[in-house]
Amino acid sequence: MSTFLYAIFLSLLLTGQVFGTPPILQAEQAHSATRSLFPKLDPSDIESLLQGEALNYKYGRSVTSHLAPAVAATERIVRTTAAVSPSFGLEALYFHPNTQAHTLAPQRLYNLTRAISTMEGLEYTVENSNTRKILYKEAYAINNPESARRIPDPVVQSIPKEASLFALQDDDGFGRNMYKVNHFYDSGVIHIEMTNLTTIRMGFIPVIRPDHFILQFVVLPTENGMYFYANGAMRAPAIMSGFGGLAQEGLRVRIDALFDWFVQELENAIAEDL
Repeated sequence: MSTFLYAIFLSLLLTGQVFGTPPILQAEQAHSATRSLFPKLDPSDIESLLQGEALNYKYGRSVTSHLAPAVAATERIVRTTAAVSPSFGLEALYFHPNTQAHTLAPQRLYNLTRAISTMEGLEYTVENSNTRKILYKEAYAINNPESARRIPDPVVQSIPKEASLFALQDDDGFGRNMYKVNHFYDSGVIHIEMTNLTTIRMGFIPVIRPDHFILQFVVLPTENGMYFYANGAMRAPAIMSGFGGLAQEGLRVRIDALFDWFVQELENAIAEDL
């Protein structure tokens, strides 16, 4: 190799252009993609998100979508959440920078979001402490709300545009409840919608009536990594209005834990497929 060609090769090697996209260009691509997908975010929010910081936005009776992606699912999320007439709610947005996530087969990724049983034993961190507690003592799919018989996690061979399943979760704070889980799929975007079928109680006190709690997620794989958007809301009795901050913190804890769960399942799936 001539000295001139060797110099060119060495220059390309040092800048990363021989074996992949240079880090600076990768960062620019990630910023550009995020701006396009999340037009309501300001530059500082984008920087925080891409650095691994979760974004949170609390709201009251008026449902917001400040952190939501510019995809068709967002309109559905706002509409179905508003139908609950919530007392309060919370949005959250996360980014997981694994560039292999989008290479998983779509049905593989979709089935990860239906693996209810893998949530069993999921832990969370108690606020303002290093204490870890189990969030879901039990979590599994059931055949129907009437007999509530445990069944294997429902998987699909081809992804339907819409699908539903029923689940039972024994939650550390919410207790033992049944939920309906709807899945929507459109152009690679997975939207999960979860509503309570039973009354959520705090001890013996009924707090959230059926269909008054809704938790929704959007899983959005891209070449730059995985975006995970969540919107949770509940309608509580007027007597509980002073506890809105605590309820929103409870939502944040659950959403954080579910994001951690999904990332773990995602990484396990990627490792298995390598």
